[in-house]
Amino acid sequence: NLVGLDGRSICSAVPVTAEVSAAGRPHFAAVLASGEFEIGDYAVGIGTARGSLHIAGPMRGDDGAIRGVVVVALSLDWL
Repeated sequence: NLVGLDGRSICSAVPVTAEVSAAGRPHFAAVLASGEFEIGDYAVGIGTARGSLHIAGPMRGDDGAIRGVVVVALSLDWL
């Protein structure tokens, strides 16, 4: 999932039918605060409603500024 700085999903592998925002998610806020790769805690996926572990990292522009956050949700069922 590619998430804009406002927390809204820009691109997702899972079709999203409702307005989804990652703005309140700890992994999203941690990436914006640290500018680094972050591993979140247990969460229920907004788009999937399934237990998952979110891994996130910054997407940077040519100038090095953070332009968005790339989020991968690992399914706990899969693990």
